Amino acid sequence: MSSENLRLFVAFALSSDVAHRLGEIIADLRPHSRLSGGRNSVKWVDADKIHLTIKFLGATPSEKVSSIVETINRPLQNDETKDKPLIFAIERVGAFPNLNRPRVLWVNLDGDPQRLRNFVNKIEEALELIGFPKEKRSFKPHLTLGRVREREDVSALARILESYKIETIPVTLDRVILFKSDLRPTGPIYTPLNEWKV
Repeated sequence: MSSENLRLFVAFALSSDVAHRLGEIIADLRPHSRLSGGRNSVKWVDADKIHLTIKFLGATPSEKVSSIVETINRPLQNDETKDKPLIFAIERVGAFPNLNRPRVLWVNLDGDPQRLRNFVNKIEEALELIGFPKEKRSFKPHLTLGRVREREDVSALARILESYKIETIPVTLDRVILFKSDLRPTGPIYTPLNEWKV
């Protein structure tokens, strides 16, 4: 019998307060992404689904879930910084590749990026041992707010982003979750399969 493939990723979950504040930013920016006819040039993320991805695992046989959980357990249990949450602050919006030609809209995470990179690297190294290759790109901590739809003119939004100010939002990263993602026409549904307190 063939096993079911699950679309999996590992991420830091955000508190409901942070999600609420991000929802306010999205609501503030959304009117500037509307085009004539009411069409929206940006596919905005539901604020309660925003997370900080640590590792995207992709299509994974369901029977591999227990081994993923055991593998992530090891570096988290042996982490010398255990019980010292990672504390960051959201202070600005940004875009990839840049604010003049935004394709992905995000907010930053300012704090101790090296400690966060070390944390992510431990999980990456552990998962590599069970067949998940390490990311080639360096880890850039950010929270995605939305993605610009293809070939849309977002010059008006770009002008707003350049001068957009947000009040600092404190963020504590203290929960890592293994999520199953089901893609639906109405948007993805994320189901937690395991949670670790860090």
